[in-house]
Amino acid sequence: MNKIVKRTLTGLVYLLLLAVSLLNGVCFAVIMGCFMVVMIDEFYRMALGEEKKHYVKECLLSEFTGILLVLLMFLVKRYDSDISILLLVLIPLIINQILLLFNPREREAGSKSGILTFPLTYIALPIASSILLVFDRLGNFNVLYFVITMILICISDVGAYLVGMAFGQREKSKKLYPAVSPKKSWAGVFGALFFVFLTDVVFYVTHLEDNILTLTVISLIVVILGILGDLFESLIKRQYGKKDSGSILPGHGGMLDRLDGALFVIPAVVVYLKIMLII
Repeated sequence: MNKIVKRTLTGLVYLLLLAVSLLNGVCFAVIMGCFMVVMIDEFYRMALGEEKKHYVKECLLSEFTGILLVLLMFLVKRYDSDISILLLVLIPLIINQILLLFNPREREAGSKSGILTFPLTYIALPIASSILLVFDRLGNFNVLYFVITMILICISDVGAYLVGMAFGQREKSKKLYPAVSPKKSWAGVFGALFFVFLTDVVFYVTHLEDNILTLTVISLIVVILGILGDLFESLIKRQYGKKDSGSILPGHGGMLDRLDGALFVIPAVVVYLKIMLII
């Protein structure tokens, strides 16, 4: 199948899943939870490689911990449950450490503790925080800011790619961070900013969001932290000698490749909107 056609079809399936997640809070939590499990599994496959077969129980329990975190966050926001129930995630975390203690490969198991818990902060927490972005202070399902954020992330990626390919690959063009990602350029950064702010104008004119300050801040978060999130995942892949995090999205790579920027962007957007008492 033609590579462009494959990328297009895969992209459409991904967008369809995102669209289904916007139907209601349950759909959102389920689909985000599925995305999270796939990303955590991709990380373990990169980080552990063939050794993953020796830590199957620990990996599954970590994925369960992430699912539990998403579920508890949903209960807190949708049904105004006591926020202290989030502490329940400590139970599987402790159990996981006990499993490592009695793992047959105990001499190596201790060094794997960090690898097994890292995806919970890098992937599970940001995905769980997306729940805060789709429920208002009264527990009503409102996807406005999630949609705005995800559209801007997509536009930023497209703008960075188009301008970066057109102007950032020349001999004298300045690279952003060649030690981690040789192809990313400052031209791509400015391209992302231009396309994102152009999209802000469309949002403002169509009254999707009338607060220009909010749009500007979210846009800066998207461009800056989105690029940093992309670079961070590139650093991880470089460390483990991988080109892509996985192959679940033909033509795109893994789910972690698709949402790497969002993992940095979404928590920051949530914090800003919380500070401004918007959500």
